[in-house]
Amino acid sequence: MREVLLERTAPVVAAGALVGAVDGAVRVLGIDPGLFLLQAGHFGLGEALGFGLPAAEELPRRLLSLTQAVFHYALLAGVLGLAAAVPLTVGRRALGRRAGGAGGGLARATFARALGLWLGVAIYWWTRSVVYSGLPATDPRRLAAAAVILAVGLVLGGLLTRALPVGGGRLGLRLLAGTAALGAIVSAVSLGGRSDRGRIDGANADLPNVLLVVVDALRQDTLGPYGDREVHTPTLDRIAAEGVT
Repeated sequence: MREVLLERTAPVVAAGALVGAVDGAVRVLGIDPGLFLLQAGHFGLGEALGFGLPAAEELPRRLLSLTQAVFHYALLAGVLGLAAAVPLTVGRRALGRRAGGAGGGLARATFARALGLWLGVAIYWWTRSVVYSGLPATDPRRLAAAAVILAVGLVLGGLLTRALPVGGGRLGLRLLAGTAALGAIVSAVSLGGRSDRGRIDGANADLPNVLLVVVDALRQDTLGPYGDREVHTPTLDRIAAEGVT
């Protein structure tokens, strides 16, 4: 049973790591998936691609963010893959014998489905600003569009799997595994150092202590600091009283 679970989950993890690498590359380029299509339509593709390009000193940090994306996607894919594989394997023990005989065919089919699902979700996320963006997520038209996008993702997953060396691409898999391992280390280090953020030390002791609060679609006359007596905003009232409004 352990071998069957591994054989069914490993392709899902590989697909997740591959999508994480793509998402990490998008982070390196500084592209905002929610705005990119709108920016490209208004300014042109070349200018939209150049909006978020990193400076030389910022590039190492973004590359480390890429490794974190590979790790996070692979971890999520592993959890989802196990959640799907365990009941299927336990409920149909005959799959153990079938999986053993299918070999690379089963791995390739699982990889194609997993990659297709990831692609469907990614395409939906990238196009959400232009595909029925003004409608609720539960609107029938938006649900129908999401179903079409998911179907397109599944088709693309199958086509890409045929082009990718899933069975023999050991170098690529090792590269993804190494990147995910580095991302795990980076995530652990950043998580451990998060408690030190914002503390006053020698580097920031002489800098002004400024808190800038930016809220979209909030009228100032509905806040206590600006005179409203019906809506209670005690925390903002305190911050305004102790600072400058």
